Amino acid sequence: MKLILLIILIFQFSCKEKNPHGFDRGLKPISIPESTLSASSCQECHEEQYKDWKISRHRAAFTNSLYTESHKREPLSWCTNCHAPLMKAGGDVENIKDRLYTEEGVSCIVCHVREGKILVAKLPKKISEHRYIEAAYMQSSEFCASCHQFPFPVGTGMEKNKKFHLSTQAMQNTYEEWKESYYADKKTCQSCHMPEAKVGKYSYKSHSFLGGHSKSYLSETFEAEFFSVEENRLLLRLKAKQIGHAFPTGDLFRTLEIRLLDKNKQEIWTHKLRYKYIQNPEYPKNPNISAKKLESKEILLPPYANEDSTYEKSFALSRSDLDKIRYYRLLMVYTHEKNSPGNEVPHEDRELLFLENEFKLQKNTKEDVSEPKSEG
Repeated sequence: MKLILLIILIFQFSCKEKNPHGFDRGLKPISIPESTLSASSCQECHEEQYKDWKISRHRAAFTNSLYTESHKREPLSWCTNCHAPLMKAGGDVENIKDRLYTEEGVSCIVCHVREGKILVAKLPKKISEHRYIEAAYMQSSEFCASCHQFPFPVGTGMEKNKKFHLSTQAMQNTYEEWKESYYADKKTCQSCHMPEAKVGKYSYKSHSFLGGHSKSYLSETFEAEFFSVEENRLLLRLKAKQIGHAFPTGDLFRTLEIRLLDKNKQEIWTHKLRYKYIQNPEYPKNPNISAKKLESKEILLPPYANEDSTYEKSFALSRSDLDKIRYYRLLMVYTHEKNSPGNEVPHEDRELLFLENEFKLQKNTKEDVSEPKSEG
């Protein structure tokens, strides 16, 4: 019995130690003294990293319009614990006034300060005034997963007199997608989202965290081709270079739209890649499950066999519509249409046009046309 207990304790300790300074999927905030300095205090010595972060989505995690609109609808402290994680020691997790530096979102302090020391993946070669905690797991995908991999809450998470718990229904599944991909044993999240950057002879890890909100990043990643496969039928082939997870991923309302336009750039046809959720019919009959249920998903799957991903699907279009098409567009859409009434998110924050090209209809290739997997 003692041996079994010892094994359990060792297992629990080793799991905890694997990522002891992570964010625990938003279940707890990061408690710090009120005297802790702002991220701006890092700027003098870490100028390039600070400049990157200042224009990043991490910096705007709590203040961007998509989050503020969503939080207004569902004011969960669980969300705040990842979007504005810093809380004064002894503060009330439900009181926003006890949060520190909310305007800085996910800042230098959030990732790099613990117990009054600087958390780093590798100790610096040069002597510094800082005291350090060396944490090699900061270079691992698991460090990112503690904020970017989590399930829906049980129920809505807002029921009165009910303790907050997490369900088994994935809400953001990016880490698990990466684990299943070609890149799982080749690259980490940081390899793509924190690449090497250079200023003169000085090299460092970029802190811009480019991803699904970066026009340049997306436009360099995607390309679309169109083929005539039979009369009045169009094949869309969408290619993505070196994405180590499914797409779209992350926030559940993200949608990748492919739009076909006429000579006046009026929309003729649209196709959407996204997840679709519905109210779970088993809730609240079963009070221990999520109030949301995945109905279906039509997405670009992670690359499994090689570096790149391909999505193919054929569609029926009338000859008159096919003859009118002159352009195509690829867009990221960040809000769901059902939330549009009363939505205060500015239009420029709701969608991002990242690629527009002339439409060229190619002759059918002899390659097999494979329909995408769609899971519900």
